[in-house]
Formats: sequence, C-alpha cells, structure tokens
Amino acid sequence: MGHSYYRRPPAAASLGMTRLLIGLGVLGLLVVAGIIIYQLTKDTTTKQTVADNDTTYTKPKSKEKPKTPEDNDATYRLPIPKQEPPVPPEPPRPPKSVDPEVGDWAEYRNLQNGAVKSTEKVTIVAHEGVNYRIRIELVFNGKARPAVELLQPTNKALKQKELPTVGTVNKTTTTLLAQGNANVRMNGEAVACRTSHFRDTQSFTLDGKGELVNESLYWFCPQVPFGGFVREERNTIIFNGKPTTVTVTELVRYSRGGKVVTVEPPPRPTTPGGTLVERTKWVHDKGLFEMVRPGEWEETAPNGARNKFKESTRTPQYVELDDVKGASRVRLYADRCDVSFRPFTETRTFYRGKWEK
Repeated sequence: MGHSYYRRPPAAASLGMTRLLIGLGVLGLLVVAGIIIYQLTKDTTTKQTVADNDTTYTKPKSKEKPKTPEDNDATYRLPIPKQEPPVPPEPPRPPKSVDPEVGDWAEYRNLQNGAVKSTEKVTIVAHEGVNYRIRIELVFNGKARPAVELLQPTNKALKQKELPTVGTVNKTTTTLLAQGNANVRMNGEAVACRTSHFRDTQSFTLDGKGELVNESLYWFCPQVPFGGFVREERNTIIFNGKPTTVTVTELVRYSRGGKVVTVEPPPRPTTPGGTLVERTKWVHDKGLFEMVRPGEWEETAPNGARNKFKESTRTPQYVELDDVKGASRVRLYADRCDVSFRPFTETRTFYRGKWEK
C-alpha cells in the first residue's frame, strides 16, 4: 500500500478562517474604541483649569489700586500747600477832591507850638493848557512877602501835601499807625474828613547815638478843592520821649465859584488819654511808666526798682508794653494798668492811674 496523508475536510477549514477574521475584526473595533475613548478623555482634561488638577495652586490676586502714603503710614500728613506771600495792602492815598476853577483860592496858616508863624494864600489866576497859573501871597512872622506866580500842573494839588509812603528810605522808617474819620465844621456845618496817623523814625549820630521821631496826623476832605487838604499836625519827639515841637498846617478858608467857606480848626482825634502822640507818661500813686526814648519805656516800681519795656502796640484805647525779659506784658489805659504774665493767658488790673503830660 502506498503512503497516505491526512487532509482536513474542506468545511472545517472554512469555519476556522471565518473565526480568525471575526477575531481580527473584534480586535480592531476594540482598538478603535480605545482610541476614541482616549481622545474624549484628553479633550475633557484639557478643558479643566490648572486649579482643578493641582491642589497646591494659588489663585493670583486681583489687580488692586496702589495704596497711597496715607494707607501705609499712619503718621503721614498731607503736604502743606505752598502759600504765596501776602499781597501788601494798598498804601493810603488822599481822597480825590473836586477840581478848582480860575478865581478859586485857599488860605492856610502855619503854627509852631501854638503860635502862628505864617499864612499863605494860593489863588488860581489862569488856566494855561495842562497847567494852572497860581499866585502865592505869603506873610511870615507878620511881614508880607512879595507875591509869586508860577505854573502848577492841573493834576497836582495846589497845596503840595501828600500822605507819606510806608517803608524805609535812607534810614527813615515810616509806619501807618491808624486811620479813621472825623468831622470838620465848614460854615457851621459838619463835613466828613478822612484822618491818617503816621510815625516816621530817623536815626542819626549825636554824641554816639540819636533818634528823631515824627508823628503826623492828616485830615483830607474830598469836598475841599486844591487836593482836599485840610490839616496836618506834626509832632517831633527826640531822645527823652518828650514832644519838643508841634507844627500845624491848616486850611483857614477857601473860595469856590465865588462862595467863601470858613473852616473851623478840626477837633484833634483825642482818646481817653490825650492824643495818640501825647501818651508818653502814665502815673499812679505808687510809681509811673515813662517813655525814655522813642519806643523804649521805663517803669518806676513801688519798691523803687526800674524795669525796662519796649512799646509793641499803640491804639486809641491803650499803649501796650512788653518787658524786655519777656516775662510780663503791660497795657496802659486812660484809667488803669492791666498786667499779664507768661504764658499771658490771664490779665488783671494792677494800678489805677492816668496819662500825664
């Protein structure tokens, strides 16, 4: 017999091939499914925030407004704004008066320590362009001088009286002490005037020292022609504080449009202790305060001691003195002396007294 080989029946071989293909197909489906699931899972993870996957992550702070120095420093203070220097007040000027006309005139007189030294009459004789032609008739110490004619600009007061300029010029210091109002009687009727009180101090050398003080009171009235000037009273004080010379220039009468107006001497701006320029000595029954030099005072105390003071304020009501040692402050009124001591929170009346010439 010859060799025989075993051969698988044809049906069985077909069935095995089918199973192989099915297995490969299932495996392929599983691979595809795995890929799809992987992609889905990756997309979901990508959409999540870092904060969801990392517990150590710290969320950044929101942007805040920068803090100001006041927030960070309890002692911080707003800077003080730069202050511009104060604007000095306008210097006082005489009130504008009515304009004079040709034929108008004014008469003035000058007194020294109460005695009439001279009289002066100023008359407008012509109006020439921008000038007046004026005639001046002067009587000095009872003797008439020859009349003089000259040109005067129309924008100038015929009586050259101007208020002083406040400040220091050539060692002379001028201070405005007070301004006010006073009535002057003209033809028997009261007319309002403006008053100004100035002090000028001039230093000079005389035996190694010296100081001359002038205090001037001015009256100006806008109803009066020729610049409105009515009166100037000038007191000269030297060394010991005593007024040595009192010079007065005042309007006596004037003519305006043919009408003559008589001017009575204006009342001095008195206070309950004399005029502003007379208060240099204050006395009481146990001592006194006296000006020994302009602005410098000395007290003679009840025990005989002599205390030095500097004048700091002068008003119509009182004169204020400061102790040179800075320990006390004195106010001298018409009838009493008030004193306060450092720190100057309380004041009491020490003496009863008065001003004395």
